[in-house]
Amino acid sequence: MVSVIVTTVSCARLPDFQDLVDALMHQDINDFELIVIVDDNREHFIDVQAAVKDCAFPVNVHFNDNNLGLAHSRNLGMQLARGDILAFIDDDAEPYTQWVRTIREIFTDPTIGAATGDIEPRWMVEGMDWFPSELFWMISCSYSITPMERGEIDRGFGADMAFYRKAIETVGPFDIRYGITKKRWIGGEDTEMFMRVNSSGFRVMYEPEMRVRHHIHPARLRLENLIKRAIAQGRGTVRLKRGMQGRAPDHSGKSYILDTMFHFVPRKMKGLFSRKAMSNIRDIGLVFTINLLIVFGYVLEMVRPLDER
Repeated sequence: MVSVIVTTVSCARLPDFQDLVDALMHQDINDFELIVIVDDNREHFIDVQAAVKDCAFPVNVHFNDNNLGLAHSRNLGMQLARGDILAFIDDDAEPYTQWVRTIREIFTDPTIGAATGDIEPRWMVEGMDWFPSELFWMISCSYSITPMERGEIDRGFGADMAFYRKAIETVGPFDIRYGITKKRWIGGEDTEMFMRVNSSGFRVMYEPEMRVRHHIHPARLRLENLIKRAIAQGRGTVRLKRGMQGRAPDHSGKSYILDTMFHFVPRKMKGLFSRKAMSNIRDIGLVFTINLLIVFGYVLEMVRPLDER
């Protein structure tokens, strides 16, 4: 059985969560359970219970009054789950109708330990689609510069991921030294888990049909949030390298750099002589600025690690 695990904390996300529940109710199979971890927000817990009361599949809504961060909450969800396949989706994402069925089909192959799928942005306000797809990773969406096809990768996307329970039993739970907490805005617990699964001998699969829409509200594109996210990416990269100690591959990171150099830049440079010259200049400037901020975060973490501040 597939156990769908969702963590949620903010009352502001309730409309998004209701869309998620509606999408789960319209899956083309209902042989799954839903585990919802509500972190340290009693009002939200009551609203979430009301949102799932008419579901046709088993639901377990758990109130977590000891909020130690996203990684800890995801581990709690896995402990409560009964399925042999553990699927995670963000509380502001909507799965396509074939999502659960696709996940179940992926794990009929026992050599696959983890999987991820395509994450499309659902712009919640008109005029947001100017944001370059090369930076979709900043809004937790699929970000490959060149089109991806079904196949093996070394890491996946936290907003849309699934694991074989036997793989989790082999490598252990999410590492709570990573992940977003009340005091620390650095992710990485999902990437670190994918890398551990990959290095343990299980395969990590990208399946485009394991598709979800991720709600993107205007706040995600505010300049201060983009700066914060880029610096956090640099810091997180250092922490992962320290924690993994070279035990996991980094094909995705290297591919992204190569694609930026040999696909994104030449394509945008050609566009400088078209009617879209200004938008191409904007995209080049934004991508390079974000990458400089990532380098800044990387150096900052090397010199002054966040945990020592």
